[in-house]
Amino acid sequence: MNAVEAEQRSPGRRPWFTSWRSAIRLAWQDARKHKAGSLLIMAMIGLPVMIICAGAAVLATVDVTVREALPATVGNAQALIKTGYGVIEQGVDGYPITESEEPAPLVAGRPPGEPWTADQLAQVTGGQVGVSASAEALARWSTGSERAAVRIIGREVLSGSGLVRLVEGRLPDQPGQVLVTEDGVAAGMPRSGRIEINTGQRDTAAEIVGVVQATGPAFESIALVVGEEWRDPAKDASYLLVRDRPVTWSDVVAWNKLGLSVVSPTVIEKPPAGASVTGVPRSGANIALVVVLMFGLVLETALLAGPAFAVSAARRRRTLALVASNGADHDQIARYVMAQGVFLGAVATVLGAGLGTIAGWASARGIGSVFDPSRTTTIGTPPLDTYGWAVAMIMIVAFIAAAVSALVPGLKIAGLDVAGALAGRVERGRPSRGFPIAGAVIMGTGALLMVLSMAYGGSFSSLVGIGSGGGLLIIGALFIIPMIIERLGGLSSATPVAIRMGVRDASRSRSRTTPAVAAITVVVAVLTMISISSLSDDEQSRRDYLPSTLPGAAIVDSDGAVQATLGEIRAQHPTWITEPAGWSWIDEADGTTRAVSAVPAGCTPAQAAAPLDDSQEPNHCQITSSEVGWQVSIVAANTINPAAALSSEQRAALDQGSLLVSDPELISDGHVLLAYVSHKAGSTESGMLLRTVKAPAMLITTEQYRALSFRNGSFGPSAAVISAAGADKLAMPWTTYRFEVVDPAGPISPAAERAINDRVAVPLTVERGYQSASSWITVILFSIAVALVLVGSLISTALTQVEARGASTTLAALGATRGLRRRAAAAQAIMIALLGAVLGVALGIAPGLGLAAGLTTDADPGVLAPVFVIPYAELSLVIIGVPLLAAALATAMVRPNPVLTRRPT
Repeated sequence: MNAVEAEQRSPGRRPWFTSWRSAIRLAWQDARKHKAGSLLIMAMIGLPVMIICAGAAVLATVDVTVREALPATVGNAQALIKTGYGVIEQGVDGYPITESEEPAPLVAGRPPGEPWTADQLAQVTGGQVGVSASAEALARWSTGSERAAVRIIGREVLSGSGLVRLVEGRLPDQPGQVLVTEDGVAAGMPRSGRIEINTGQRDTAAEIVGVVQATGPAFESIALVVGEEWRDPAKDASYLLVRDRPVTWSDVVAWNKLGLSVVSPTVIEKPPAGASVTGVPRSGANIALVVVLMFGLVLETALLAGPAFAVSAARRRRTLALVASNGADHDQIARYVMAQGVFLGAVATVLGAGLGTIAGWASARGIGSVFDPSRTTTIGTPPLDTYGWAVAMIMIVAFIAAAVSALVPGLKIAGLDVAGALAGRVERGRPSRGFPIAGAVIMGTGALLMVLSMAYGGSFSSLVGIGSGGGLLIIGALFIIPMIIERLGGLSSATPVAIRMGVRDASRSRSRTTPAVAAITVVVAVLTMISISSLSDDEQSRRDYLPSTLPGAAIVDSDGAVQATLGEIRAQHPTWITEPAGWSWIDEADGTTRAVSAVPAGCTPAQAAAPLDDSQEPNHCQITSSEVGWQVSIVAANTINPAAALSSEQRAALDQGSLLVSDPELISDGHVLLAYVSHKAGSTESGMLLRTVKAPAMLITTEQYRALSFRNGSFGPSAAVISAAGADKLAMPWTTYRFEVVDPAGPISPAAERAINDRVAVPLTVERGYQSASSWITVILFSIAVALVLVGSLISTALTQVEARGASTTLAALGATRGLRRRAAAAQAIMIALLGAVLGVALGIAPGLGLAAGLTTDADPGVLAPVFVIPYAELSLVIIGVPLLAAALATAMVRPNPVLTRRPT
C-alpha cells in the first residue's frame, strides 16, 4: 500500500497529520536512498547553525556574571568588601547606584581621610578580614624569570576563603611566604625554594611553601598567591570577610553608610524584595553579534539550500506525476517536497546546535571539561554556559528557513503538467514582470533613505539609516536578478557555442541560478559595505595617530621600580641614550604644589598666579594659570620629533635652554617672565609667590608644539616646551613622568625589547607606529566571501550537471566532446559567480561610501573631510579571480562521455 492509499484509508485520523506522517516517512526513505545529496543539504543547513551555536557557547562561557564569578571572587568567605567610597547606596550585586559627596562617618580608630585597614574593618564587621587584590609582577629565581599575574590574599583569611586548593606543601603562616599555582609551575616556576617578586615597587625576597590550584577574580590564570606585603598601599583595596554567620542585606545597608560596598553571596543568591540589581548584564555587543550572524547565515542557508530542493523535486518529476495520476492532489504533491525540508532541516538543526555547542565549550575550556562536568566546578573554571535564547531562536529560524527553501520548489512542482511530465517535456516559465518593478521601487526607497540619512552627518541614527538604505538596495536587486539572468540568455547568441550553452542553460534553470546569484550578491554587497567603511575608518585613525615618541625609540613610565628598568637598560645596552621627560610642577609630600605661571604683559606675578574660580572665565592675566600652573612640557633632547620642522634658530634655542612658546603675547624682548608659586592643596587663595625668573624664549606654532610633545588634540594658545637641561638651568619645578630611550645604532628590535622586559617590573615600550586593528578582520571577511562565492556558483553548476545527465547523453550522441561540455560548465560557473560578484560590488559601494563618510566625519559634516578607502585589489580578486577559480573547479565536475550503444535494426 503506497502513501496515497495509506492517507485515503485513514478516515479516523486527521487527514493533515496522516498526510504529513506519510510525507516525512517518504522523505526519510528518500534521504537514505540519496545519501550524498541529503548530506549536502544537511551541511548547508547545519553548518551555519553549528557556527553560530559554537560562537554563542564561547561568548556566554567567557561572559561571566557576578553570580557565576562568586567562586573566584568570594569563595567560601561571607563577603568581599570594597573601600574608597563616600556614603553609597548599592545594588544586590555590589555595584554602587548612588554615591554621596559627603564623607563617610568616622569610625573609632580610623583617622578622617585615611584608607581603611583590615583591623578597622574587622572591628566593624565582626569577623576576620584580609586583603584581596590582583597585580602584575616580575618573578625571578635562580634559573630564570617570568612576568606573571599574582593574586594578593591576606594570610588571615587565606585558609577560610576557599580561593586556593592545596596540592602539595602548606599554606603561608608568616610574611615573605608565597604559593605557586599549577599554572605557574607549568610556566617554568619552581615548586619550592627562594624567589624574588616585584609588583612594581621593589624586589622582595620570598619563599615558596606550597603548590595550589587558584585563579584570578575573573577566572583568569595566575602564577602566584602572595600576601598583603606585596599590595600597593596607594591604591584602594578590597577585603575578604570570613566569619561564622552570613552577611545579610541589613549588614550591606549599614556598611554602605560607612563608605563600603559589599558583595555578599547570601544576598546575591537570595536577594531581598525591592532591592536593585545593578551589575553588568550580558554583553550587548555579544548579543548583537549573535543576532546579526544568525539572520545573515540563515539568509544564506535559504538561498543556497533552495536550489538543492528544486533539483531533488525535478529529479522526481516523473515519479510525482505518476503519484498525481493515481489521485494525489495539489497539496499532497507539494507536501512531499516540503517534507524533505522539514525532515532534513530538523535533523540538521538539532545536530548543528548540539555539535556547535560542544565545539564552543571545547574551544573555550578544553574538550575534557565538556564530558567531565566535575571539572567545571573547580576553582579555575567558570561554568559552561550558552545563550539559550539564541540557540533556541537559531534552531527555530534555521528550521523555518529550511522549510521555506523547500516550499517554493514544492509549490512549483505541485502545479506540474502531469501529461507533459510523463511524456518527458520540461516547462520553462518566464519571470514575473511585476518583480522588476517592485525591485526598482524598493531600490529607490533605499537610495532615498541613504541620501536623507547622510544629512545628519556622523550621528548614530544616520549610520543606521545608511545601513538600512543599503539593505533595501540589496533586497530590491534580488527582485531584478531573474530578469537579468533571462536577458543574459538572450544576449549570448553571438558568443562561442560553449559559452552559449552554459549561459542559456543557466538562464533556463532560473529556479537554481537565481538563488545562487542572489546568495553571492548578498555576501559580496555586505562585504563591500563593511570593507569600505572599516578600511576608511582605519585610514582615518592612521592619519590621526601621533606616536608616543620617535619610531624605534622607547619610553619607560616613571612609576614604581623604574630605576631597576633603567639599570637593566644600561647593563644590557650601555650605548643607549636615556633622558627624562615631564611637566612643570611638583607635588610635595605635605600636599602643596610648586608650579610655574607665565606673566602676560600688563599683569603682575600675583595676578598671573591667582587660582582659577570655576564659576568664572579666567581673565587675561590667568591664561597660564591652573591647579598645577603653566603646563610646560619638558622634552628629551634625544627624541625631538622631526615632524615639528624646527628651524635652525629654534633648535639652537631649545638646545641652549630657551623656552619655545606658542603665544606671542607672553614674549617680550625675547623673554618670558615666570612666576614660581607654591599652592596649598584644595585652597582657593592665592599661592605663595616664591620668586620670578626672566627666561629666554622663542615663538613656535601650536602644530610644532603638538609634534614636539607627541600629543594630539586641542591645546590652548599658551603651550610651551623646554629641554630638561633648560628646566634645570632655570631651577624650574618639574616632575618626570617618563624616560625616553634611544638606540643610536637604529630602531630598538623586538628581541631587545623582550630581553629587557623579561627581567623588569616596569616595562619598556617601543614605538612601532600605527597598528591596524582591522587588517585581520578584512582578511577573514574576504576569505568568507571567496568561500561563499565558490560554494554558491559550484552548487548551482553541480546541480545543473546532475539534472542534465540525460541531455549530456543526447549531446554526446550528436558529437559533443567532453571538452565542449567542460567549457560549457565553466562558462556557467563564471556567469553565476561573475554576475553575483559584479552586482554585489555595485550595490555595496554606495552604502559603503556613505557609512565611511559618517564614520570619518564629525556630526557637523563641515568639520572634517571624509576619508574613503576602496579595496580595489581585494574586490578585483572577488570579481575576476574567484569566477575563474570556480570555472576551473566546475570543469572537474563534468562526467566522462556516456557509453553509447547502437540500437539493433
